[in-house]
Amino acid sequence: MAALTGCFAFGLVADAPASTPAQAAQKSSPAPSVAAPAPSVAESDETAAIIKASALGTATPPAACGEGGLALGDVVAVTGRHELRSAAESDAPRIKNEKATRLLKTPQYHVIDNSTKVRRLCVQDQWTKVRITSPDWLSDVSGWVPGTALRVIERTETGQQIFTEADFIWDTDTSQFKAQITTAVNRISAENPKCSPIDPGSVAKSPSRGTPDDPVFFVTCGTGAEAFNVWFRPDDAEAQTAFTAKAPLENS
Repeated sequence: MAALTGCFAFGLVADAPASTPAQAAQKSSPAPSVAAPAPSVAESDETAAIIKASALGTATPPAACGEGGLALGDVVAVTGRHELRSAAESDAPRIKNEKATRLLKTPQYHVIDNSTKVRRLCVQDQWTKVRITSPDWLSDVSGWVPGTALRVIERTETGQQIFTEADFIWDTDTSQFKAQITTAVNRISAENPKCSPIDPGSVAKSPSRGTPDDPVFFVTCGTGAEAFNVWFRPDDAEAQTAFTAKAPLENS
């Protein structure tokens, strides 16, 4: 089954020597304006990585890879649905999903979407080689996708992911409550210490709770046998009550 699935800025200011009258006059004449070219995906990520490494003093700039690329090594999110390619070309062969192909008896290929997280192995201009990190059972799968398919994951000061609407899989039941659901899931992630990891792709309307005029939704936290659902209404996004874990926490 296919996977269902760049900046810190800083400046240095120094005291400059006083200008001579000639120099001052020269400065008063504006220089012709030349528009700087927009940075490519790779250039933007390189600048971000180097500046961040210098500012923190705890990391090293990314290594070179491929043909002028950068091995950023960070984990990013996916926007949209994209097939993995064997090379940095739109017509390169797709990465075959061997297991799904054997089961379904027809060719199946690996894809990534907003339910997937990937590690950027090599950023080359408009293409990026990635390896899937989530879901973990596909962590051996890698391939090339357009750089526009990827986006940096925003995080809080404590390192928790800040979810955006692009992280969810919306349907007819949930799409009219995008803002409330996004806010609620971010609150659950921040306020419920046991809700980690949290899967935004699991958000759905409850088939057994609520009513058509008062819908109830849920999001799944944890993995495997430790997974559980947190239930909420759209209005709970702005409620004063925190989404704290109950003791004992009820699996559902």
